[in-house]
Formats: sequence, C-alpha cells, structure tokens
Amino acid sequence: ETVEEYAKLGTPVIWLDDDFRLSFHAPVDYGCFCDDCIKKFNDKNGLNLNREELITAPLDDGIINGKKVRLLWQNFNREGMAELAKSVADAVHKIDDSIIIGYMQINPEMVMYEIPDYNLITEVSKNKNGEVYYRHGSGYYSDITPHEMIEKNISIGRLCSLTKSKKYNVLNLTEEVTLPYNRRAKSMKNTILDCVLNVAFAGADGVMDEAIHTNTEEQLKKGNIVSSMHDYNDYLTVITNLVKV
Repeated sequence: ETVEEYAKLGTPVIWLDDDFRLSFHAPVDYGCFCDDCIKKFNDKNGLNLNREELITAPLDDGIINGKKVRLLWQNFNREGMAELAKSVADAVHKIDDSIIIGYMQINPEMVMYEIPDYNLITEVSKNKNGEVYYRHGSGYYSDITPHEMIEKNISIGRLCSLTKSKKYNVLNLTEEVTLPYNRRAKSMKNTILDCVLNVAFAGADGVMDEAIHTNTEEQLKKGNIVSSMHDYNDYLTVITNLVKV
C-alpha cells in the first residue's frame, strides 16, 4: 500500500533504502528467525528445527538428514528477498509500469550468507522497458584513512559485476556522501577522487549524491556545515558539475 501511494505521485524512480538486505537493520543483526520464517523454512526443506538448532547448524556447517542447513538457509533468505522485491515491483507497476525500481546495496563481504540473487531481483523488478537501478555503497574513508577509499571501490566493483546484466537495462550508480557520517575529516578533493574511482576503477555507470544534487544551493551558502568543515566551495562546485544529470 505504501509503494502504491508513492507510485501514484508519478515519480520516475522508487528506491528501496536503506541497503536492501536482511542483516544489520536494528534490532535484527543476522536476518529473521521469527516463528513464521522458521516454519516456512522447515516446511520447504522437510526439517523440524527449532530456533536454537537453526542458529547453530549454519555456524557449524551442519548436515541434517543429508542436507546442508547453511546452504538451505542461504537460499531461503535469497528467495525471501526476491519475493519482497517482486511484491514491491508488482505493486508499483500495477499503478505505472514505466516506474523504475532502485535498490541501495551494501558491500557483499559484509553479508556473505545473504548476498541477493541479483539476476532474480532484476528479473522480477524490471519495468516495461527492462530497467532496474542499483545504488552501491560500501565502507568509509576519510582524509585520515585514504586507503579505505580503495577498499571501498573494490567492494563496489564486486557489486557492479554482480548486478550488471546483458538481458536488461541495469544502471549501476554509487552513493557518495559529502557530509561524513561521523564527522571525521573528508575533504571535497578526496570526494572528487572517490567519484572518479567509482566510475574508472569500480566500473559504475555514474555517481549519485543526494546531498549535492538536491541541496547544492544550501551547501554553497556561507557558514553552512560543509563549508565550515572544509572551506572548499570551489571543490563542491566542481563535483556538482561532475555528477549533475
């Protein structure tokens, strides 16, 4: 019902944010172990595990009744995410089948047991033109730890390779954050370098920065927080022109 209401607004793209994943969304750290999910998992795989057993078996790489529980649980999570994606896309495209569905994604090494089946998600999410957007975010760097910029782009490169498609019109974008999450030093000069690496090194199609794209005028005002932190209005102008659509 929620995404249907957004679709009625006539927006060209609807994003699923924050990262489209099961884990690390407080208060759930490692996916869903509710009674309903456990029952669905048992019924699907012919098992009779309780919550404690289902938690232990994947960690021990356990085999029960000749079945690798970790693999079954991984597939169950992936299928669940695809079902959610299909529900959202069906609701949106019922209103307007030209609307593009977009997904924000996190570095795959952080959620190894539940990396989505991107081929399936793209298949069920595409609009009438075969379009799906992904926005990849990964890691954090600062002027104090610039090497993390390279690590971030390696992760984004993995995501771009996982989501690219020869069959559909997939657009791989990246998330660029101008204002650091934790207020560590992050100059606009390094932000520009990261944007360049997103495209030239990680293989993304482009860069998104909602802060820059929608709040440029505000950010360029004298005394605003970005200006106060960096005093680099010239850099902000340059990066705005680079990423402007």
